[in-house]
Amino acid sequence: MKKISFKNRYGEKLVGDLSKNNDSDIMIIICHGFTGHRNKNFLPELFDAISSKKYNVFKHDFAGNGESEGEIGKASYLKEIDDLTTVLGVLESKGYKKFCLIGHSMGGSLSILTTAQDKRVKWLVDVAGPAYPEKGVKKRYFTPERIKEAYEKGSTFSCHPRKKFKFYKIFFEDLEKVNVPESMKKVKVPLLIIHGTKDSSVPLKESEDLFVLANNPKTLEMISGAGHLFTEDNKANELIQAIINWLTKWVKK
Repeated sequence: MKKISFKNRYGEKLVGDLSKNNDSDIMIIICHGFTGHRNKNFLPELFDAISSKKYNVFKHDFAGNGESEGEIGKASYLKEIDDLTTVLGVLESKGYKKFCLIGHSMGGSLSILTTAQDKRVKWLVDVAGPAYPEKGVKKRYFTPERIKEAYEKGSTFSCHPRKKFKFYKIFFEDLEKVNVPESMKKVKVPLLIIHGTKDSSVPLKESEDLFVLANNPKTLEMISGAGHLFTEDNKANELIQAIINWLTKWVKK
């Protein structure tokens, strides 16, 4: 594994880990969720498992998260799509031409939005990505009063007890500009959607809604008893194995 860094289009340094395990032009990219980072929750284990199967794999921190530069409160959906586009360009310059995106939570939604508009992405794995982030993010992390404050004063603070960050008006404006269901209709690559049946952060129904809209070939895997972060006994291992099984079937090195 090699740690690399590069600049996004805003001049901020992004940091990631690249594991080259074969000479193909295929690269798997892992995208973390809202206020997360590349080494949080099950992502390091997923990275290692994919690497052990001799796939080329990359994970990174979006701007404002982990080791990357920038402010988390400006890390909107549109800005992170820009970051992911930068990642694709950097890896393309290294000789990789075909990409599989694996995204968790916000990273899942970002991966759907990106796949819908970028033909370099040939495979997609969405792990509990919100179908309706313009509703869910506001409801879970902000009160109506806080959102009003952001629009009137330019910024506000989240209400989540473990994620009290400053968020800017642009974050909320960009939420209104994304449409995950419409983007899913445009995805024309093999798709795996995975969701825990006990997810209290992003309802399982959101993945079910997206699955109905998705084109074939598509697969929906439900991990029984798993929450949003798959921290329950052995649930992360079930998730990782489901992804590995799907990659083995669809992504030929």
